[in-house]
Amino acid sequence: MATSNAPSLERAPYGESWVWVNNVIFGMVATRGFIQLIQNAQSENYQFEARIAFFAIAAYGFLLYDITVYQWLAHRYPFRYTHRSALRLGIDTLMAFLVAIVVLSLTADNPVAHEKLVLGSLAGWHALALSWHVLAHQERNGEFPSLGQIGPHLVAVAYLLPLLAAPVKSSEAVLLAAAALLLLFSVTRSGQAISEMRARDGRRALERALAGLDERQRLDLAREIGR
Repeated sequence: MATSNAPSLERAPYGESWVWVNNVIFGMVATRGFIQLIQNAQSENYQFEARIAFFAIAAYGFLLYDITVYQWLAHRYPFRYTHRSALRLGIDTLMAFLVAIVVLSLTADNPVAHEKLVLGSLAGWHALALSWHVLAHQERNGEFPSLGQIGPHLVAVAYLLPLLAAPVKSSEAVLLAAAALLLLFSVTRSGQAISEMRARDGRRALERALAGLDERQRLDLAREIGR
């Protein structure tokens, strides 16, 4: 009997385990960031500064966004026995460590000293996120993602790369602007994800309700809607 060499579209059980591993990394990053903030506050030369607090807020806003959206995307685009899924698993881990660099740099005692590292990590994160979406969509339906899905990542990479290439010393103004955009991005994208999750749950609830109706009840409902 001939066998097919086509990749299996069956959900791979290792996908859930890998998501768990990345969640552990996120938890470690969040914990380490809090420890740094506490250590900074306990130092002898500590003075509260609004900019330092803003950097921390931006860092944790980005972390919370990444955790929330990652759970949703992993459910929406489950891992399968394909090369694209294997690549996505590797990208997930790289992105998790780039998030760690951003969070731990922005919660350090002097975030401005790590400006280039933060900008480079964010540029890399957005480039990897774009690649992740392309792989997920190609695997799911053989199409490329819409501009609305990858557009923010393209804009972010286009914004960050010139800053990285600029031959200037670390700038507090540049890092503050990057942190503000990071926070705006995190809040906006989180809102979009939550709206899509609510819409999906609403469709599923409607499908379950319709499944419990017989043919006559469905026709009556269709007539009511058509009025």
